[in-house]
Order: sequence, then C-alpha cells, then structure tokens
Amino acid sequence: MFLYDLVRDYFPESPFVMIIRDPRDNIRSLLNRLDLPGDTDRSFRNLPIGGAWQVAFDNRWMGIECEPYIEQLAHRWNRAAYIYLNNRDEIQLVQYETFCKNKQQELIELAKQLGLPHDNDITPWLDIQYQPKGNRKITWQEFFGAENLAKIEDICGERMKEFDYQPSEPAGVT
Repeated sequence: MFLYDLVRDYFPESPFVMIIRDPRDNIRSLLNRLDLPGDTDRSFRNLPIGGAWQVAFDNRWMGIECEPYIEQLAHRWNRAAYIYLNNRDEIQLVQYETFCKNKQQELIELAKQLGLPHDNDITPWLDIQYQPKGNRKITWQEFFGAENLAKIEDICGERMKEFDYQPSEPAGVT
C-alpha cells in the first residue's frame, strides 16, 4: 500500500484491492502475534523483532517520526487509509470485519467487481488459521490502557470515521 503510486505506474492495467481493519484490532493483532504489550510507551527501537517486522514498526522511511511503537503502528494504519481514500476510484476496498461475516460471498463479490471468474469452490480453505489468532477476549481498553487507546483514536480518528469505525466509550461508561 505504501508504494501504491510506484506499483500502479508499473502495472497500470492491474486492479488493486485494499483490506482495511479497525486500527485498534489491527494493532492489537500485530502485537498479539509478536507477544508485545499494548499498554506501554516503549520505543520501536531495539524491539526483539527483525526482518519485515522491523520495517512495520520503524516507519521513518515514510517520514513518520515518533518513538512509541503504538504511535508508529497507528500512523502506519493512518497512512494506508489516507492512500486508499486519495485513490478510492482505483482501489477496491474490502473491510475485514465485513469479509469475516461471510467470506464466500465477499470473495464472490470481489471477483465480480474485479472482472475475475469465481467458479471454484474454496469453502474447505475459508476458515484455515494461517497465523496465530490474536486475543479478542480482552477489550481495547484493557489491552492498550486509556492513554494508548486515546493516542490511537487521536491519530486515526478522522480516517476511522471514513470507514465507520466508531470511537470507543470512555473508561467507566456503560
């Protein structure tokens, strides 16, 4: 997504698809996968990760200058959303949450929109867990803490609205 302009210029006839997920769930999932806490202001520098994961957490190459990895990941989500919103006529959007509700139908609809055939039954492969599943039992508030949750929503808030992702309720509100 972050190299969209270059890829589009190189493959001008190709269709493009972006999958978007609520940034709070997206960031929590990444941190769960890497066994990193969400309620810290720890810097992205010197994280016990390497390779492609290091690039996901260190976004200075995109001009994102902040230290806490929570903020790095929020700015990264925000940048991807910005790229989509500025190119929405060229990119087919799939919302992760909608896809999960009816994977088969969403894939058929996507294939139709892209002008691709959709005549193979992929039902046996729809629910294979290819990555470790994140812990969705813990609330955003519990996982991130009030301060980091507020930072994510502050950084991503305007673009979250574009995708109908609602702000969380303040702590103690029922």
